[in-house]
Amino acid sequence: MRFLKQLRFKLIELLLKIKSLGNKPQKTEEEEPVFFIMGSGRNGSTLLARLLNNHSDVFLPPEQFALPFTIADWQFSRFKSWTSFYQKQLKRYLKNNQSWKLEEKDFKKIESELRALDKEERGPGSIFKQVFERYAKKFGGPAKLYGDHSPLSTEYYKYIYHEFPDGKYIFLLRHPYDVVLSYSKMKEHKASDPEYAAWKWNNSIKAYDYLKKKNCNVLLVKYRDLVSKPEEVTEKIQDFLDIDPQDVINTLPPNPEDDPLGAGTHVHHQRLYKAVDASSVGKWKEELNPEIIEQIEETVEENAARFHFNLHA
Repeated sequence: MRFLKQLRFKLIELLLKIKSLGNKPQKTEEEEPVFFIMGSGRNGSTLLARLLNNHSDVFLPPEQFALPFTIADWQFSRFKSWTSFYQKQLKRYLKNNQSWKLEEKDFKKIESELRALDKEERGPGSIFKQVFERYAKKFGGPAKLYGDHSPLSTEYYKYIYHEFPDGKYIFLLRHPYDVVLSYSKMKEHKASDPEYAAWKWNNSIKAYDYLKKKNCNVLLVKYRDLVSKPEEVTEKIQDFLDIDPQDVINTLPPNPEDDPLGAGTHVHHQRLYKAVDASSVGKWKEELNPEIIEQIEETVEENAARFHFNLHA
């Protein structure tokens, strides 16, 4: 079964590549109202999402685990009923998410919007935007920009690019050993395995390189910079997103239970609701088992050197 899934996704990547050769994504004059925060996971993406949610023109909901699979399904559904396609995908968004608060009645409203779309407007991107817009209206008010910070989007970066060539991409890069250490504390997560966590870190850099090669709008941000000089870095990010600068740092953190980002119920996100500081930078020096460092050093050392991460305490 796992082999068949991998084969299917390889086939989809091939289809996307063939389509891009025959019909390269064209830049449009209209601004894409979508941006993605990408990276390895455990890299500060949820922290940045929380900070950007303090901006009046931005909204990010909790993580979703539907978009890449919606894009995949679309490659085999062009000649099927639009109604049956979007109904199936909306069920994905309803079920596959991290603590979303949208209800079935909200999805009924989204259905009515999708039903009215002209043929050339239909696709996984339009479903994604309608879902995020509805979430924003319900919990954060109308926004000019909708952001996604789901690590799954980084894993399927080729799918995301194919659907959003005009989107903006913020890559958050953290020291690989701090990423591995942070994942090691999430015992039920696959990336608690150091080798898998190291793979995720390298794969996020592959995504960064790929989007840079495609001349996408990409901004690289290092985690240590975000937490050590947050005002400067968030101002730079707001400029990249082309939104009016606002103080997103010194706004009081929301009550975890009321946070539209949905992170307040997760133990590993409790630091999000404290003042931003750099205390988590370099923790690997004291806490990461030397045997684990030896196990993954060769895997990450090339990219660590590229981005000036010192692998020796």
